[in-house]
Amino acid sequence: MANLYLPHPERIRVRQIRDAGELEPLLALEQQAHPFPWSDQVFIDCLNSGYDLLSYHSREGLVGYSVWMPVVDELHLLNLCIAPNWQGQGVGRSALELAKQGMPARRLRSILLEVRASNLPALNLYARAGFIEIGRRRGYYPASANSTGETPASAQREDAIVMRYTAP
Repeated sequence: MANLYLPHPERIRVRQIRDAGELEPLLALEQQAHPFPWSDQVFIDCLNSGYDLLSYHSREGLVGYSVWMPVVDELHLLNLCIAPNWQGQGVGRSALELAKQGMPARRLRSILLEVRASNLPALNLYARAGFIEIGRRRGYYPASANSTGETPASAQREDAIVMRYTAP
């Protein structure tokens, strides 16, 4: 994957992560960006399972990453994480666009993902990228704690919105 760039004005370079020794910056970003981050072992399991782990780099360093699981004629987006200071600048949109551009060569017909029902910026990003809601997984995610740090019993789980992009 030498010299591959996202379709983004900042020339964001794409790197394939192939070794657990390359995960440390992704793990740090995961901790920074998500209220319920993946464990180190989840990333290692993704690598060992042959999933596509892509990191995105500007001149300043890591700006995001994504984890993709190919399944027959479908690509499942497991994790798309953009550094908080880069969110809203088109990096996520560009990562989705790159995946969509690669669909014909991989004989993929669709991309599937789950997103927290409360994650309105991500829901808007996916809708603008052509994804449509196809379902809801009740209680899929752990719920965020309230302002006192407590998780009310009524909010221990959060729904996931299931979305799909189908190639034209």
